[in-house]
Amino acid sequence: MRTLAYWALGLGFLVSIAAYGGWLRVLGPSLMGTAVVIGSVALLGGGAVLGGYYDRPNAPLAPVKAFTKSDFINGLFDPSIFPVPALGQTGNLGRDTFRGPHFRSVDITLARGFSFGEGRSIQFRAEGYNVLNNVNLYLPNVDLSLALKADGTYSTKSIFGKSTRAFDARILQLGLKLVF
Repeated sequence: MRTLAYWALGLGFLVSIAAYGGWLRVLGPSLMGTAVVIGSVALLGGGAVLGGYYDRPNAPLAPVKAFTKSDFINGLFDPSIFPVPALGQTGNLGRDTFRGPHFRSVDITLARGFSFGEGRSIQFRAEGYNVLNNVNLYLPNVDLSLALKADGTYSTKSIFGKSTRAFDARILQLGLKLVF
């Protein structure tokens, strides 16, 4: 087996390309969680005009624990832990304060070309995406206005702080390409 290329980047991105007996194998990527920005379209206060779009709330007064996958599904935190800033003020919650769910996926491609006759070839490909079938969640809903009730308090039964979608499960496909 001859390794053609192999490299790893600091954020968990890994790609390996190798050849063996005419077969080409490509393996990658595996990624980590991305940043989450908490904001609101309708905070009562905040720095945008008329409480406008994506005001930033104040940071929670108590520390927030690390999140598990079940936290992303059931809700990261109670929306009322984010104090509303004074009218006309921007909240002090930092940008990218929280990390989203991990994204782990192993994609594999096996390919081989066969020549027959002059200028004719056929290529066989077997591809697998998320071959380990990890559940990879989308970022959680981070708009505090999703939890805002008409009386200005927050509902704990909203979808705020919850990941309500997942990326595709395992996908396997075969391909055959005829070149003439």
